Amino acid sequence: MSSLYTKICEHRISEAPEVCGAFNALTELKKIKVKMFVSSATPTNTLQRIIGMRGWSELFDGIMGSPDSKEEHLKSILISNNYSLSEVVYIGDSEVDQKAALLIGCKFIGIGKNWNRFDSRPLVLLDTLEKLIKELKL
Repeated sequence: MSSLYTKICEHRISEAPEVCGAFNALTELKKIKVKMFVSSATPTNTLQRIIGMRGWSELFDGIMGSPDSKEEHLKSILISNNYSLSEVVYIGDSEVDQKAALLIGCKFIGIGKNWNRFDSRPLVLLDTLEKLIKELKL
């Protein structure tokens, strides 16, 4: 039953509407060779299946989920790619995302129609991802 429930959830989530502008922004960033990673609290295997069902796997250079934390994901990305903090931007829609960026010391861009999902208003808050490339100044 648990396995069936997981499959049903994965299927439903994979068909959920995207954050406005997400696919177009990801596609544009991939075209200009920006490395992109997913960091989530969702278990890694489940997350990989969901992203695969959406047909988005090829857009990402890494898909990371639990049991590792978002801070651990960021540390791993920084170390394995030899990035400086100034080269990394964390884009997220929750306080957990903002805290991970703050703890690591990289720039954060919040996504949401308002900042009620955050303890404090992010310095940059976009209501959709349609404005992301302009915000990144690429």
